[in-house]
Amino acid sequence: MHYNNNIAIQHTTNQRLNSKIRNINSQLSVATSTTEVGEPGTADLPWSELGFEFRPTKSHLRMVYRDGKWGEAELVEVSFYS
Repeated sequence: MHYNNNIAIQHTTNQRLNSKIRNINSQLSVATSTTEVGEPGTADLPWSELGFEFRPTKSHLRMVYRDGKWGEAELVEVSFYS
């Protein structure tokens, strides 16, 4: 009897997870068209409005690539990158 209860609980948990996954998947969109890629610098963009200037922040995320994989993201609460 205890074994059957575990199966029922597992089944209910799986149903809930599958429902959440279906909900998330229904919110995702998939690109259905492609765009030709032109030569570098030929895009019709407002280059002067893109804002490539330095913007001070109070923190940044640091991730280290080591031994073929990325480490966990670490919030570094300083205004400079090192």
